[in-house]
Amino acid sequence: MKIYIFYLSLFGFILFWLIFFKPFEVEIANQPRANVELGKFVFSIFNTQGMKLHLEGDEAIQKATTMVIKHPRIQTDDKKLFAKKGVYEGEKILKLQGSIYYMSEEFEFFTQSAQYFIEKKILYVPTPFRVVSAKMELNGSKMQYYLDLDKIVAYDIKAIVKSAI
Repeated sequence: MKIYIFYLSLFGFILFWLIFFKPFEVEIANQPRANVELGKFVFSIFNTQGMKLHLEGDEAIQKATTMVIKHPRIQTDDKKLFAKKGVYEGEKILKLQGSIYYMSEEFEFFTQSAQYFIEKKILYVPTPFRVVSAKMELNGSKMQYYLDLDKIVAYDIKAIVKSAI
């Protein structure tokens, strides 16, 4: 008789446990972990013709083939490009966001979003921009800047040409 009471108590305890207490649910996040985390850094890519890209930043986190960069700075010869955030994708493109500022000897421009195609040396600006030089001031909806040719293709522009007088 005592054995029946023991088994009945054990069965009741197990039943009580299964009804009122749920086992811990563990979820494994599918987000890739950072491969590399960098503090203040300088990153240069070279090819047979010389330096292809000189990139600096305050900090970066690399995941697989992309690198998220805080305050990226690109420099080539006399040209400099600054932004609040950049995403470097596999040696082909650098996507820039927030307070983008470009400076060269001829002009400077400001915008909020841009993509720099590294191989082709093209800066594509899909958002409104402002270009300022000694000769003119230019506002537009989007543009492409070919760095090698020093040529701008702009859309929906409004220009103010400064007088030579």
